[in-house]
Amino acid sequence: SNYHPNALVYHPADDSFTISDLTLEGFVKIKRDGELVWQLGGTNPIGQSFELVGVEPWNGNHGHDLGPAGQFLFFNNFPAATGTLVIELELDEEAWTATKVWDHGFSTRSQYLGGTQRLANGNTSIVISQGGVIYEVNAGGEVVQSFDNSVFNLDRSISAWALFGYASFRPT
Repeated sequence: SNYHPNALVYHPADDSFTISDLTLEGFVKIKRDGELVWQLGGTNPIGQSFELVGVEPWNGNHGHDLGPAGQFLFFNNFPAATGTLVIELELDEEAWTATKVWDHGFSTRSQYLGGTQRLANGNTSIVISQGGVIYEVNAGGEVVQSFDNSVFNLDRSISAWALFGYASFRPT
């Protein structure tokens, strides 16, 4: 079987990791010793998995963020021919449901990379890697601030000068 893990997040509260896998079209949570805790999305789960509620299966998943109360944000590269999408699911580990509670789309497309993170102020950071843009949006989807690196890519071709990889907000 093929694998394409593309993002890894450590969760110190329970000493676990969540991993995004492009080929799986989903995510897994594992303990430090490698024990599978759950699978989100994808097909043919080996262990416990979530039933999707209000969201269709996706492809192109990359950067993600798992909050302390089961809020799961992820960057979806391919929701349509044009654009990218950040989706938030509420994970219920008792009912084993993953219910869509929020999403936000952009016309800027990023075929690879891309990430998202819930910030301490409740806003969401969205990194459109290939587009060279980082947005901070509020719960209503309004952009409250942005950093646009694409200005260095004047002809709009793919240029290493304009791109971002993953980015995480850390208090200084």
